Amino acid sequence: MEPTRLIEQNYEAHRERLVGFCLRMLGDRAQAEDLAQDVFVKSLEEGRSEVGWLFTCARNRCLDQLRRRGVWSKVSDALSRGVAWMPGFEKELVDNDLGFKVLQGLSPKLRSLLLLKTYAGFSYEELAGIYETTPEAIGVMLSRARKKARVAWKKETGK
Repeated sequence: MEPTRLIEQNYEAHRERLVGFCLRMLGDRAQAEDLAQDVFVKSLEEGRSEVGWLFTCARNRCLDQLRRRGVWSKVSDALSRGVAWMPGFEKELVDNDLGFKVLQGLSPKLRSLLLLKTYAGFSYEELAGIYETTPEAIGVMLSRARKKARVAWKKETGK
């Protein structure tokens, strides 16, 4: 299959998920859509079509955008859209204002990892490719992210 067609198929298959991830990282739909579009343009320019590459590029661009804003922890209420399928605790984190506060307390790396796993549904192997590490290290980082989030949740709610 020719590279341009493969990239078009990736655009159709992954655009919504990529925009959703960017939205949850940035909290601004217009910026998320622009950033996702930039990622797909870059994939066309570089002839890259791997899903992991798309999300790695999106994550890096989101982090750059947050750095430019001077704010690492600002995540808007847009985070709560489209997360009804999430399991238990992760759903609580993104389903109300208190959850936003808890997520804001995580480092950008842990926040993006937790969102990529719970919202975008990436496997440990896919995340290992994105973060350039092993699936075992991803498991440790996810465990750390969940533990920090639970401690902060308990501190805020008393339960």
